[in-house]
Amino acid sequence: MEKTIIYVGGLDSVVTKQTLIAAFSPFGEILKVRLDIDPVTKKHKGYGFVQFEFSEDADAAIDNMDKSEIFGKVISVNLARKDTLIHYRNHKTALWKSREYFDFAQKISTKKENEVNDSKETNETNETNETNETNETNETNNRENLDEKKKMILEKFQLKYKIQNENENN
Repeated sequence: MEKTIIYVGGLDSVVTKQTLIAAFSPFGEILKVRLDIDPVTKKHKGYGFVQFEFSEDADAAIDNMDKSEIFGKVISVNLARKDTLIHYRNHKTALWKSREYFDFAQKISTKKENEVNDSKETNETNETNETNETNETNETNNRENLDEKKKMILEKFQLKYKIQNENENN
């Protein structure tokens, strides 16, 4: 029964079960299609399994589809090995103990750190820019206020001078 299951690797992230059914159904009746999903990303891991009714159909699929392209990516199609199937069926190791999970978690952690650092730098730059803009605005306002004060003083002086001249003439 195991010789009816093929492994399909190198799949693009947009590939679905329906994509695999459409690609492999010309070679025989498909009993089951499985794409293993990463529990962290909720996306398939880039490989899947297709089970045919007959081993001849699986052989035909391998002969015709290995090194072909699906969505622009070259795929690898082989007869699924028993040890591979057992590993994926009976995965007894806790997810967080696996090396793949550790590497993935480390990548995410590093990415988050970089995002936080980038965000801090952006905030500091924005704060500096806002401070500079505020200072420039304050300087402009101060100049405008000073100009207004000068105008008022000048107007008062002119008014006072005008009144004095009128008094002298009378």
